[in-house]
Amino acid sequence: MNELVQLVQQRTGLSQDVAQTVVNTVMEHLKSRLPASMSAGLDQLMGSGTSSPDDASKGGMLETAESMISGMMGSKQA
Repeated sequence: MNELVQLVQQRTGLSQDVAQTVVNTVMEHLKSRLPASMSAGLDQLMGSGTSSPDDASKGGMLETAESMISGMMGSKQA
């Protein structure tokens, strides 16, 4: 999840504390709207923000999260 916080910081210029609050708020909102099985999957996906030593898997996690959020908000990625 730390990667998502950093992304929010970079794109918005918010402080780390505020970006963390934003990410936590969005995550809680998404989890409250998802079926339990998907909510658990979202928890697993975001976890502690760490993954295997393979940096490519970290990028995939972030892309997956962005795609999920975009899809839920009705956005289409170009």
